[in-house]
Amino acid sequence: MTVSFFIPEFEVGGIQRVFINLSRMLVKRGYDVNFIVCRKKGALLNELERNINVYSLGKNKRLRNSFMPLMKVLKAQRPDYVITGSDVHNKFVILANLLAGKPTRVIATHHNYFDEDIKGKTFYPFVYFNLMRILYPLAHKVVVVSDGLKKYLNERCRLNNLVRIYNPFDVDEISEKSQVSNIKLKVLPDKYFLFAGRLSSVKNVSLLIRAFDAFCKKNENYKLVIAGSGGERDMLEQYGKINNIADSLIFLGDVSHCYYLIKHAKLVLSTSFSEALPSIVIESLMLGKTVVSTPNNGAKEVLKNGDLGYLSESFVDSDSFAQLIELAIKKPIDSAKLQERANEFNFEKIAGEYIRVLN
Repeated sequence: MTVSFFIPEFEVGGIQRVFINLSRMLVKRGYDVNFIVCRKKGALLNELERNINVYSLGKNKRLRNSFMPLMKVLKAQRPDYVITGSDVHNKFVILANLLAGKPTRVIATHHNYFDEDIKGKTFYPFVYFNLMRILYPLAHKVVVVSDGLKKYLNERCRLNNLVRIYNPFDVDEISEKSQVSNIKLKVLPDKYFLFAGRLSSVKNVSLLIRAFDAFCKKNENYKLVIAGSGGERDMLEQYGKINNIADSLIFLGDVSHCYYLIKHAKLVLSTSFSEALPSIVIESLMLGKTVVSTPNNGAKEVLKNGDLGYLSESFVDSDSFAQLIELAIKKPIDSAKLQERANEFNFEKIAGEYIRVLN
């Protein structure tokens, strides 16, 4: 059985990493696996298994120029399944497959609530949801990555082909890679907190930096390590300079994975407005690290409504978030309890659920 994954490229991102994990999982079980991409480039390309082929739709094609090439590839290759992810790419592949004569079965994986993306827009949500109601039923299955997201889509689209499967995480790989540094810093600070994610408005990085500033006023010698890139980096750096905490902020840019950073952090901080299934939170649990997070749906689901981590009551109150950081330092969650919860996302368990969808 042949399974193709569609992504634009192999840049560092949550969906790309999930698909690489899934591809390894399927190869181990004897599936013929390949990737179809708009551009064959990106930091995660080297993490593919050697026997996985990559078919590029062009030398430097963008998504909007890849529709006809994708139709031709689907017609020529006729994989049994094509797995795609993100709402835009899902619609793109479903429509391309439809116009190609439906040569394959599409599994559309949906990873986000997109409520923050459409906030304040008027006509766009109407088009967005109606396209979803039209195209998503044409997929073989729509896989959502959390129970909260399944409820969210059901309320808006009433899909009969919806199934919840958590993203897979390879515990052994995470443990092994956490032992070796993959970052440019020669020496990490003795005491630091970790934030990992896009530096964008949905990640609520302004709360992160304000809360850290409030924490530093009472607690010295802590650093904030920020792994990720995005449009709000300049704002964060400027805030650091104005408030005299620039020396306490360490910007790493994109890193291929954060396992080493998680392992040595005092805490992992997550401040997103919206998450369906936050990878950094699950990886932190796997490494026995306590998380302080805003109360987005994904964090609440993973952390069992605060039983397995610290959840703030607000998305904007930086002082209360800083107080939670102090409390978490004094009373970290038992690592054994965290790792027990993390086993529910383990590679082997999720493998069986995906194979049932493919058969």
